[in-house]
Amino acid sequence: MLTPDSSSSKSPAEFCPPGWKTDDELEKGYVVSDEDKEFFHFHREIRENHNLSSHEIMELVMRRWPDDKGMRHGYFDWRERYYSRYFDSFNQAWTLDDFCNNLAQTDFGNFKSLARWVWTMEQAHLPFMPFGQVNWGGYETGFGLLPSSGYIHPHVDGHRSRNDELLHRSIIATNDIVIKPTTPDGRGGDQMQPSRPSKASDAKVLGRLNCRIFAQLGSLYVFDGDRQKAKDSEQDIRKGPWRSTGFGVLLELGSRGRQLGVHVMWNFFGELTKPDGSTTRRHIETADAQGKRLPHIGFVHEKCNIHTRFVMEKIAHSLADFQSREKLVTFTSLSDGDPFPKDEIQVVRVKHLNDAVGGRIMLPQFVKD
Repeated sequence: MLTPDSSSSKSPAEFCPPGWKTDDELEKGYVVSDEDKEFFHFHREIRENHNLSSHEIMELVMRRWPDDKGMRHGYFDWRERYYSRYFDSFNQAWTLDDFCNNLAQTDFGNFKSLARWVWTMEQAHLPFMPFGQVNWGGYETGFGLLPSSGYIHPHVDGHRSRNDELLHRSIIATNDIVIKPTTPDGRGGDQMQPSRPSKASDAKVLGRLNCRIFAQLGSLYVFDGDRQKAKDSEQDIRKGPWRSTGFGVLLELGSRGRQLGVHVMWNFFGELTKPDGSTTRRHIETADAQGKRLPHIGFVHEKCNIHTRFVMEKIAHSLADFQSREKLVTFTSLSDGDPFPKDEIQVVRVKHLNDAVGGRIMLPQFVKD
């Protein structure tokens, strides 16, 4: 997992987005009473001796409070709460504006900035966020985003050359011309069609190679009720009812991290529970025994008509466009042919490379000429 360097002396709070509490601010909440202050100063003395074993720490605690069992237990209770202070920072009551503003400040071409964003997506308890209205397939409703860094799963994963510096799995790429035919048996975790490892010069021709790079934002939900009635009654729209659509929400990126439009893409992988209780990702079935596509694949909601099926579309031309929460969401075709692409597109990992002028670029791990 892409996280801050474990050998760094910085605290996790220093990797949080701007506006979050610093470590000093967090500490103040745990050093209030005289007893807290005594625990804090004692704890700081212990931390100056980095290599103490748990047995040695216990001896110091016994020496500090030899006749006061309550203080000894109190110290360990306080220490447990003190170490959990970072999670107080991660419980953020973010709005869509907070989410988008912090996202806009992320430089995806910069490793540290990317690490901070991934840390936020994986460690912060980000809330469900409604956004936009939509009139799609003859049905008016609203969308919502459940933040997640890994909803869409790559078809090609784990295959890497010695020199590949792969980015976190939240950063993915598509090869739009590498498609997989509908199959009844659910197989689809392979490459689908041959593709070659990318090289630095491919950055100049990504468009011609029909490749796109994305940062995952989460999964798409649709309001599964009378949205207008809910609004008129001043109901908290976040309480729903909401239903998962099967689509992921993606922010398109340039090869140097420039933020472009927001897209949605159907997720062809689901979680499979093994007999031992563990889970794994498996390609879902897309057709029945006769090879006919299953009816739910590629629909935003069950009330859509048959002509509104797709696997990937743009829903906002920019992050600011996406942020306009009461804006009517429209779908923009990614191709000049079929306005609603219906075939499964190859998803791959993304790697970081040095370019010819000493900069850093992002490229799909595999491309197809």
